[in-house]
This record gives sequence, C-alpha cells and structure tokens, in this order.
Amino acid sequence: MSYQVLARKWRPKKFSDIVGQEHIIQAITHTFSLNKIHHAYILSGTRGVGKTTIARLFAKGLNCEQGTTYTMCGQCNNCKDIELGCFIDLIEIDAASRTKVEDTREFLDNVQYMPSRGRFKVYLIDEVHMLSRHSFNALLKTLEEPPTHVKFILVTTEYQKLPETILSRCLQFYLKPLNISQIINQLTYIFHKENINIETSALESLAYASKGSMRDALSLAEQAIVLGNNEITNNVINNMFGISNIEHPLCLIESLIDEDIHNIMHQIENLTVLGVHWDYVFNEILTILQKIAIGQFLSNSVQKEDNNVTQHINQRMRRLSNRITPENVQLYYQIFLLGRRELPYAPSHRMGIEMTMLRALAFRPDVDIANKKNGNGDDNDHILKKSVCSNNNVEINTNDTQHIATDLFQKKNHNQGSKNVLNTEKLKKTNNILLLNFKKSELNSDNTKPKISKSVSSRDTRDITSTILEARSKLLQYKERDKLNVIEKKSNLTLESQKKIKDILERFASINTIILKNSSDRFEKINKDLSGYLEFSNNSNNKENLHRNHQNMPDFIKEILQKAINNNLWISQIYRLSLPKLAKKLVMNSWKEKISSDEICLHVRSDYQHLNSTELRNIIQKSLSNNIGIAIKLHIKKDDNYAIKTPMEHLYTLYKEKISLIKKEFSSDPYVKMIKSFFDAEIDENDIQVLYDQNKNL
Repeated sequence: MSYQVLARKWRPKKFSDIVGQEHIIQAITHTFSLNKIHHAYILSGTRGVGKTTIARLFAKGLNCEQGTTYTMCGQCNNCKDIELGCFIDLIEIDAASRTKVEDTREFLDNVQYMPSRGRFKVYLIDEVHMLSRHSFNALLKTLEEPPTHVKFILVTTEYQKLPETILSRCLQFYLKPLNISQIINQLTYIFHKENINIETSALESLAYASKGSMRDALSLAEQAIVLGNNEITNNVINNMFGISNIEHPLCLIESLIDEDIHNIMHQIENLTVLGVHWDYVFNEILTILQKIAIGQFLSNSVQKEDNNVTQHINQRMRRLSNRITPENVQLYYQIFLLGRRELPYAPSHRMGIEMTMLRALAFRPDVDIANKKNGNGDDNDHILKKSVCSNNNVEINTNDTQHIATDLFQKKNHNQGSKNVLNTEKLKKTNNILLLNFKKSELNSDNTKPKISKSVSSRDTRDITSTILEARSKLLQYKERDKLNVIEKKSNLTLESQKKIKDILERFASINTIILKNSSDRFEKINKDLSGYLEFSNNSNNKENLHRNHQNMPDFIKEILQKAINNNLWISQIYRLSLPKLAKKLVMNSWKEKISSDEICLHVRSDYQHLNSTELRNIIQKSLSNNIGIAIKLHIKKDDNYAIKTPMEHLYTLYKEKISLIKKEFSSDPYVKMIKSFFDAEIDENDIQVLYDQNKNL
C-alpha cells in the first residue's frame, strides 16, 4: 500500500474533527438544522486552515444518502466518493489555472442540468480571486439567480481582491489562523496515534514555524520525522530550521550588559559555525527582551515557564531582569528591532548583527544601576559635599551642609511638577545658604587654624569655590530675568494683536449693520420655515389659492415637501385632507396606526395633547372617512415614543438635512474660499442662516 502523507491521512472526516474554526462550524450547523442553505458561500483565510476541507464536508452534508445533515454518515457511496474526490456532482475548479472567460463559460453552460447522483450539484472554485474580470462578469448572472439544484463554494486566500459585486451575492466566512496551543494539541494527538516520539520543545518549535497553518505543521513534522528517524528531538528541529539553542542569544544579551565585546564576537563566531539564520537570532533576542520587560512588571519575575525554557534559563533571565533597568530594556528592544529591519541592507548578515551589537554598546547609558536602585540621599549628599569641599584644608560644618542638601533633594522630589519660577527661587535660596555656610567655615578656619606654608593654596581654592557659587547665583538671576522679559514681550504682542483684531471686527460689524439695514425690506430670516409653509390650503378645492401658495414657497422648501409627500404615505394623505388650522396642527404632530380597515388610532405628542377635543376629533374623523371612502372610527391617544416619527418630525429631519447641504455648498463656494484665504478667516456654520427673496426665492 502506498504511503499517505499526514496532511491527507488526518484530514477531518466530519465537522467535529475540525480544529480552531468553531465559529464557522456553528454557522454551518445552524444552516443545516434550520434548512436555510444559501446558494453561494465564500471561504477565505490563510493557507492550511481548512477552507477546502470545510467545502468538501459541506458537499457531503448536502448529498449524503441519509439526508441533508451536518452529521453525515461517511459510509454511504456519496460520502465515500466525495472523500476520494470522484463524486460526479462535486465539480472542483482550480481558478489559478483556468482564469480565462472561456473556461468559466464552459462550466456555467452545464449549470442548468440536474445533478446525476446527489441532491445538489456543488461547484467548488479554489483560488477564485485569480479569475479575470471578464470571468467574474460571466459568473455574476449565475450567482445572482442560480438554479435551485446548484450550490457555489468560492475559496480564496486573498479576500480583498474579489469584486464587490461577487461579495454582495455570497455568504462570507473568514477562517482564523490556528494559535500555538491548538496546533500543539493536534500534533500531540497525531504523534501519539502514529507512535512517534517528540520532545516538548521541538513540538513547540514546529507549532511556531507553521505560522497558524495546520497543513504546514504536518508537512514540517513529516520532514522532521525523516531527519530524526521517527524520533523528533530539539537538535533535529534546530538543524532542520538552521536555528540555534536559546543559550546563544541569552549569552549575547549577558555579554552586552557586561560590556564584554570579546565574548560577543566569540558568540557570533560560534553562531556562524553553526550556520544559523541571523533573522532567527534577532527574533530570539527580541523574545528574551520581551520576557524580561514583562517580568519586570510582574513582581520582578519572568513570565511563567514555557515548555521550551528550562528552569536554569529562567533563573538566568530573572538575574538579567534585576541587572538591567526597564528603560534600557526598551532601548535594546528598539535597537535590535531596527537592526532586524536593516538586516537585508547590510553587506552580510553577520556584519549586520555585529554592527547592531556595537550600536547597543555605544548607546548604553553610563549609569550605575546599583546606585540608582539603592537610593538618592546619601549619594547626592556625597556629590554636594565633594563639589563644595574641594580641598581638605577647608573646614565646613558637615552637619549643616548635610541638612541643606537633604532638604534640597526632598523639595525637588516633592515639587517635581511645579512651575519653573518656583524651582528657580528654591535654587537661589539654597545657593545663598551654601555660600553663607561656606563663608562662615572660611572665617572659622582662619580664626582657629595656625598659618602654614600652604595657606596660599587653600585661599586660592576657597576663592575659586566662592566665585563659582556667586557666578551660579548670578546665572540663575539672569535666567529668571530673561524668562520675565520673554513673558512680558509675549503679553505685549498678544495685546497688540487683540487690539488689531478688535478693530477689524468692529469695521466688519458696521458693514454688516449697513447691509442688513438696507436689505431689511427685501429679505427676512427664515426662522420658522416649516411653520410658515406647512399650513396647507384650508380648502383643497380652491386650486387657485393652492397654486399661489405653492408658487410663493422657496425652492428648497418645495423640495422638502415634495420629498416628504413622495416618501411618507401619512403626510401625503394629510396633504389631501380638508382640515382647519388646529386640526391640521394636531394631525401633523401625530403618527397614524391602522388598527383595522375601519379603525384608526392617532398617537399625538404630549405637547399637542391639548388640541385633542371632541370637535376636532369629529372633524378629522369625517375628513379621513371622506378621503378613504368608508366610515371609520378614530381614536387619539398621547404617545411620546420617538421611535416612530410624526409628520412634523419627519419634515424637520428633512429640513435639517437640506440646511446642512446648503451650508456645505456655501463653504465650498470659490468666492467664500477666496474671502477666507484673503482674511485668514474661519466660517462659523452655526451663524449661517438661509435668507430668501420674496420675488427671487433663495
């Protein structure tokens, strides 16, 4: 018997065997149970995630001799033929090799014929995105109105290349890439059934290398089985992929922190001898740095142990996380990320990783991490005392100096977010105190100590220190004075600019006043556009008045009314009614519910409930009866459910849309743009109002 590859041998034979696509299986299960089978499906996703397998299982469920079900028997002739790929009513088409429109028309000509053995004729088109534009056009008509006995399943790895016209005619399902744990569990199950020994770390390496594809994972596993003589070890995987043990990248990071350039070059030489892929080395270094960074924020412990990381490696990574600051971890991560990106541009890959390591060494901050962690007060006191006491012959009150320095750093930590002016004042005060203590100590040393031959050098040192402190004080004063001058200049400029803007606005205001005054007889603001024009003629038979009122309406109000009448049956019916003004207002603020053929209920808003009188209700009932042609019974009740709009609310919505469109047209007008550009102005759309001429409309 010929050997069958693992990917084909362990291909799922029923929907429950499919791994990692629960959302697709659930949808297909509901499709069969509800008997709502669409005529066309699109299955998209990366390679090796089960697109073709699901399509064939779907064809099994449609044509199983036991009935249309998602739990196909797998034993009938139809199921066996589909599994073997020789079922006559399952037509598999490779669109990658049959891209021409003639090929598409050839199989579309046979769509009209009934299936030979099964219930449905299933067309499975693989890599459908590779069809030509003309082929898609030929397929469109059939997809839109297919025969009842035909089902289409389109499979693609590049969903975005399909035309929108094809997508709109199909149900679309996206198959997700499998995660690492799903691939590991499936491989473990298969290797157990196949009696193949595999190390846990090698299993995880296979899962990572497959990149979410179960078929790729099984293909790589077969290659490893051959290399390892039916036993897969970590060394077999490393040799197959050209990768190294995690020990080498970890040693590189340790040498980087120790600034041991010789050991770094030695490790790179060892990696060169092993013939590893340098991109993998970068990947491992970045992975280790990521684990260290997360470990520093999780109670200073590296992430929980993975299957491929020994306890010894984890301990070394914990020690690294204690030796390196989070800032440096982020710096190294960015450097190696850029180095990996620039690797193809290096003269050689080894040279690329060498220069990346040297870059990380060159940009390493010169900060003692132990000192940074242990505290600030003692070290800062020591630095301050060292800067002031530059000579042993100068005696200073150490307790006073220590008190001043401690106070300085406490204030600095407490007021870290305060303003720069306050910080400058504190520095000035501290500087004056230091200078005063220094002069006191100088006097004490002169009075208490005998004169010796080195008094000249001591005096010179004290003079230098005093000069430095005085210069520092003057420098702080100059900086503060410059800041005040800059602030004063900015405030003067702001006042001048505000004054100019005010003058310009006053001139434009006077111009607008003149224009409005001269045009007040011709123009008026439409503040009540709807209320002024929605009062239809009281007498619908008076066509002359109705025509005159319609002519006097502005064009945009005519558009709104015409659109509302065409789209809303209730508004159209109100337009034909002969009602007095109050009755018209009542129905315009009510939505209609038809209870039966001779019974109508009007739901009026609470703001207009006061219009609901017996007299008006009888008038509306009579008018509606005349309009419909039968006697009706009318009910009116209060209803503030805004899910259903009244005619007035519907008209107001159309009105706002029209006003918004007019404002956009106004803003895009070339003359308006020219004015905006000339005056560097901005338009406040809230102040734009629609004006109309009684003779010329808008």
